[in-house]
Amino acid sequence: MLPLAPRPGAAVKTLETLQEQERSGAGLSPVETDHAGALKAALARARTYDRMPASGKDKGPDDFTAWAASMPDFASPEAGHDLDARVAEAVRAARLDRPGQWSKYELPPEAWRLADTCGRIEAAIARLARRRASRDFTALVLAGDEEGWTLPEPPAVGTLGTGRVSATTRRAPSGEPVVLLDNGIFAFARMLAQLGVTAVHEHRETGRPGRATMELVSDLVAAQVVMGTCDGTYARLIPPPLAAAARVVQDSVVTFVVAHEYAHLLNGDLDAHPPAGPPGDGLREREFAADGKALRITLSAAETPGADDAPVLGPVLFLAGLDLLDRARAAYEDHADRSAGDPCPDPRERMTEMLATVRGSQLGAAYADSAATASRAYDLVLLAWDTVRPAVREAAGELARHTRAGTGPSYLPEGAHRVATATLWRHVEPRLG
Repeated sequence: MLPLAPRPGAAVKTLETLQEQERSGAGLSPVETDHAGALKAALARARTYDRMPASGKDKGPDDFTAWAASMPDFASPEAGHDLDARVAEAVRAARLDRPGQWSKYELPPEAWRLADTCGRIEAAIARLARRRASRDFTALVLAGDEEGWTLPEPPAVGTLGTGRVSATTRRAPSGEPVVLLDNGIFAFARMLAQLGVTAVHEHRETGRPGRATMELVSDLVAAQVVMGTCDGTYARLIPPPLAAAARVVQDSVVTFVVAHEYAHLLNGDLDAHPPAGPPGDGLREREFAADGKALRITLSAAETPGADDAPVLGPVLFLAGLDLLDRARAAYEDHADRSAGDPCPDPRERMTEMLATVRGSQLGAAYADSAATASRAYDLVLLAWDTVRPAVREAAGELARHTRAGTGPSYLPEGAHRVATATLWRHVEPRLG
């Protein structure tokens, strides 16, 4: 766990106010903030899951358990000898033991993963700035010709029920930055990563998206479009080699989403994604610039053991996911895909511009194959959507009855998601031929 710089207190307070309003409005109980205990419990669940026979597994581990099990500082054989000390050191490095540094309403699983992601992003930015100043060749290649690699101040980062898979940045009353991510961002990234690696695998095997790809597209649409969030979804079981690759790509997706907001801060563009009201002028150019910088940060910050394509595949899959959701929402609500006056660039434009920053630089040779794989994955996701789309239109009325209606501690999101997922799949499956 990389050490984090202090967060601006006013920004954390703004985040806490937003989260408190959301929790009290939903009738939720106070948050348990035993970060060390939550991490050790996740590691224990991971060990139990690993010992289970394959016949006893009907779904994958939850996202926090999978993350904990992937961290060598905690899950390696050597870690068992001094696990308490390692966890305590990680708590200190992430500043999770310091009041006012993280929102007291942030659940430990989200706080741990956000601390890990932000730590790697901030270390990558500092590393690129330092080496670029010294004219280090590797840093010059990664950072490109762009200026603006000095972070004015680190933002407060947290989760909220935004209903948007893209992050947003707002100002605290005193001007400090607050980055908000949807509560379901980690689950969305997991579903998208499973979809991407499965689609590429099936295409290599058969030349087209197969049943598993269609099922994952159907799951994602049922969760994010019908239910409004991927929070509460369960992890599907996919073959172990694909599952290992998907976990790495999931990290790359989340890293890119958060890095995109950091890129706006680096570019002096704090108001690019206002939570309400219209965006400012020049949005297309600002989005393209942030995407290019965020990709470069992801190339430096993402953890990609055994999946070299992940730092490019993750960002491109995120944009493919936005494209898929735009189309699915239009089909579900029966309206045109995009408004002609939309000032935002569409996801494919963003992908094209982002990959051009790689192909047109000294990174081009190193990541040419990754860019080609990522572009193919984007197309395969939308090709699978062509099969799912008529089922969404056909099932729209039935699906609308499953839209989240409950709140509070008695609401069971996983059960509600299962019903919506099964309903849509019942309409998709007969179309597979």
